[in-house]
Amino acid sequence: MKNHTPRLAVVVPSYSLTTQMRPTLDSLTTSIREFTDLEWTFILVDSSPTLGPVEEVQKWTSEINCTLVVEHLDLRAIMKVALNVAFQKPETLSSDIVIVTNDDVLFRHDTITNLVNHLINNEEISIAVGVATLDENYSKLKGRRAGAWQLQFNKQLAHNLPNDSIRAEGSIWAARGDFISGFRYPIGSGSISDDVELATFVSTNGLSAANAKNAVVLKVPTKGFKEFSQQTRRFQKARSEAPPLK
Repeated sequence: MKNHTPRLAVVVPSYSLTTQMRPTLDSLTTSIREFTDLEWTFILVDSSPTLGPVEEVQKWTSEINCTLVVEHLDLRAIMKVALNVAFQKPETLSSDIVIVTNDDVLFRHDTITNLVNHLINNEEISIAVGVATLDENYSKLKGRRAGAWQLQFNKQLAHNLPNDSIRAEGSIWAARGDFISGFRYPIGSGSISDDVELATFVSTNGLSAANAKNAVVLKVPTKGFKEFSQQTRRFQKARSEAPPLK
């Protein structure tokens, strides 16, 4: 892979009551273009109650050099289901590197370059996990959401862990195509978050992973303490039940 630019696919699950993805899409474009000028594939699995998000993505892809694959589900899908749908797409499986991210983050200009280079420069690594941290613009607003503390903790945790020890992080990660072809999220364990299940799969299968602490996306935190507490309890329970990473 070091001798050629890898074929990239970016997978995004979406559920939105409004059209609000354009800031994410524009920042992704900038970050992709810093890494490569080659065409790449964007895979959207959307289960929004309207076609607004799909139309927004279609307008965006008409303006850039990008192949669009859309799957619109009639019923709302949890993230695990949406990602499993995306992971089975031929366009996903034929890509060298698959990037998985959310529809509510902002990419820094060097995020994609830093994330993908972990895989290009380390052929033994199957997956590289980036960092979601507090949106710098959000700190200028009045008040603080409870989830801000969670994002700050995630950033601190990422920078304190060794490079070969990944934490659970669902907002930004990348994997080789052969990893994606063999990985599916188990459905039915609703109390276990999708990012913890990802880390567990890596550990139990003896795979090598990288903590890509220089691949950063910005995220606005959860709205209130109740939402934050529910996320934190699920995260802590899942981590306590998961085997240690190898």
